[in-house]
Amino acid sequence: MLELYPTRPVVSNNAALLASYNAHPDSPLMGSQCLTSDQALSLLDKGAKFEAIVCIDKDGEEVLNKIGHDASSDVEFDTRVEYFSMEAARDIDVDAIHSKVKGENFMLYGMG
Repeated sequence: MLELYPTRPVVSNNAALLASYNAHPDSPLMGSQCLTSDQALSLLDKGAKFEAIVCIDKDGEEVLNKIGHDASSDVEFDTRVEYFSMEAARDIDVDAIHSKVKGENFMLYGMG
């Protein structure tokens, strides 16, 4: 049986980002958690369905391949995919990543 998992993961192999993002109090309210590529792949293997995925820099390509996402395709896709570049950023900006997780029509869990 699949246990609870984030439906809007951020995929990154950056240990500092994982710690900062997962410690932020708003992340779980958004159904989000920062996962490594291997953690996200493991959840998919167990049957997880993601509402949205935010890939940081080049991380997450294996995850997108696993779910069949093709960025060059115009086909409607069940999982919203966002990209965020931290290569140019000097500091970890969790709030900026949260804005990608939220997308449009977002409502915090338990609110509204």
